[in-house]
Amino acid sequence: MENQESNNTIKEILEEDRTDMRRRKRGKGCLLRLLIIAVLLFVGFYSFILFRQKMLDMDAEALVRARQTLTSQAGEQDTTESEASPAAESEPQAVEPTADPLIERTATVQAQLTSVAEFQLTATPDQ
Repeated sequence: MENQESNNTIKEILEEDRTDMRRRKRGKGCLLRLLIIAVLLFVGFYSFILFRQKMLDMDAEALVRARQTLTSQAGEQDTTESEASPAAESEPQAVEPTADPLIERTATVQAQLTSVAEFQLTATPDQ
């Protein structure tokens, strides 16, 4: 009987050790999962911030270029008017506008952006 009781106690001790090992493994797995999820969330938010910053930089660059184009077009009009008046007095010459594709493209984009901005400013009736 004593041998059988000692075998039972040894089996119980081994079973308790097995359950303790299982419990320990689950705790480590949970922390590992939590750490992986936290790292993935951090990377996701960081990439979102970088993407948003890139979009804002591109928007700011477009605004700067549009302003430069606008001021250069205004400067060209002033210089052509000032150059045309002395030339018209001395000799009558036909002034042909130069077709610059960059200026045409910028003017097209400017007109499209203006129409989009006007459309966004229109009030819609409440439903």
